[in-house]
Amino acid sequence: MKKVLKIFMFVLIFVILLFIFSYLLSPKYNLKKFGFVKNSLYSILSEKPNTIDVVAVGDSLVYSSISPMEIYGEYGYTVFDCSKPAQLVTEAYNYYKVAVESQKPKVAFIEANILFRNISKTNGISKTRDILKSSIPLFVYHDDWKKIIVGNNVENNLKGFVYSKKIQSGTLEEYMIKTDETKIIPKENLDYLNKIIKLSKENNIKIIFVGLPSQKSWNYEKHNAVEKLSKKLQIEYINLNMIEEVDIDWQKDTRDKGDHLNYFGAKKVSKYLGEYLKKLNIISSKKNDSNYNDWNILYEKYKNLD
Repeated sequence: MKKVLKIFMFVLIFVILLFIFSYLLSPKYNLKKFGFVKNSLYSILSEKPNTIDVVAVGDSLVYSSISPMEIYGEYGYTVFDCSKPAQLVTEAYNYYKVAVESQKPKVAFIEANILFRNISKTNGISKTRDILKSSIPLFVYHDDWKKIIVGNNVENNLKGFVYSKKIQSGTLEEYMIKTDETKIIPKENLDYLNKIIKLSKENNIKIIFVGLPSQKSWNYEKHNAVEKLSKKLQIEYINLNMIEEVDIDWQKDTRDKGDHLNYFGAKKVSKYLGEYLKKLNIISSKKNDSNYNDWNILYEKYKNLD
């Protein structure tokens, strides 16, 4: 009986500690409006309301390729990466909806690779993962214990970007080989894309389809499909896999043999996108705005990572 009681007490204490740490590690802004569950799933809710100019939505290509602090340091635009590994269009829509409700961005980069991921094959696993994350936020914020030690558990210092200086060279072979073939975009994905477009129009947000550099995720068949779709929907589309100006060096700018960029590659992509935003001339620099002093502080910390 004593043994059973000890086991019960151990489990009880473990569960209590689990939920205490989950609470401490969850973003704290917008808690009343969105609730604990959404906070544990969507890191943009750690940001002060209506302070983000641009959201970048997509899978791991987004958080590996777009460095918001890099863009802020050069142009003063506030960007946030609303992304996660293997994100589905259904998940992208949900994340985008939360971002729009809490931030009122003016521009949205939609990483077009998510349009080709099959919802029906991966949705079950994704739902299970999100249930765990929403119920026990420790699963999604497990690395944030370091922030508690230094008294900083509410800031997302890199604004969704995953920093890595690891170099694992990709192949030198050409992966964007021109063809007339077109990859099919699943109808379900188009349905959710239409929801994203509708939400954007309702909130006066400019959508831009983006193809971020990846030797393993992108090819010309996908490019043809997105180019055709963008013309039909009259939405701007830029494919950085085909823009020489970005100048990705697949020997130095990737962390996993050409699938994702590292910090060095992300700097190049971020510079290009920052200049692209500047030419749009619809958002202004926040660098001299006292309401954004926290961004200036974070940028100084970011520079020290280099």
